[in-house]
Amino acid sequence: VVVIPMITLAIFAGAILSHRFLARVERLKRTADLIGRGTLSARLDPSGSGDDFDGLIDTINRMLDRIEELVHDLRHVSTNIAHDLRSPLGRIRQRLETIVAGQSSANMQKTASEAIVLLDDTLETFSAMLRIAELEAGGSRATDTEVDLANLLEEIAQIYEPVAAERADILILQKQPVSVQGNKALLTQMLANLIENAIRHNSNGIQILLECGIEDGHTFVRVADSGSGIPEAELQTVLKPFRRLDTSRNSRGNGLGLSLISSIASYHHAKFDLKNLSKGLEATILF
Repeated sequence: VVVIPMITLAIFAGAILSHRFLARVERLKRTADLIGRGTLSARLDPSGSGDDFDGLIDTINRMLDRIEELVHDLRHVSTNIAHDLRSPLGRIRQRLETIVAGQSSANMQKTASEAIVLLDDTLETFSAMLRIAELEAGGSRATDTEVDLANLLEEIAQIYEPVAAERADILILQKQPVSVQGNKALLTQMLANLIENAIRHNSNGIQILLECGIEDGHTFVRVADSGSGIPEAELQTVLKPFRRLDTSRNSRGNGLGLSLISSIASYHHAKFDLKNLSKGLEATILF
């Protein structure tokens, strides 16, 4: 006699649980359908019960946040590729039209030289994009060696001293004997990009500190300047491809320098940190 009510109660409870589960699955299905149609901001609503299903929803929502961020970045990069390449290619076409129209030999040589410079800038953009893609895919490991950072920093300082002198900039070198396992060509490019950024994006007469050593048990290399720094709101976004503080995009450059530095740091399992000083900007690679 007692068994029948218990069976009935179990069936009733099972039906309720089944209905609640199917309802949650249906909500998940509707949200997934919205996302599939392009509404990337759609998210799953947890029930608040804290059960395993809510845990799954939380994981899925974090995944969707990351996907939305990546799609946004991809759209931004695509737009800026079109923007950055349209202008130099258009100017190259104008130069070539001028040559076709016929000029004196001297003018033709000058116009052709200008076209070559524009083509070099365009090719540099593609080279940087390919290098970033290669680094993110984990390439170039076969060329890794023991790299003496102190010697490398001194070599680069000697290269950029004449450039700094022309601008009345002062290069200061502070080094300790430290080395890392890595790709010397990539590390050279990384440091050169940091120094060129300090020179290119500041007025004349600044100080640029080049430093390497040990900090909190970790090898580091640092480039700090006494220039104008970067707005705090832009410190993280400038690391993304084609992000430039020059919103008019009139100055030379492709907006890939800091992104490439970040990729080279990641390749070496290092942390790339940018921070504003009381006067200027400090870029640190912490291995």
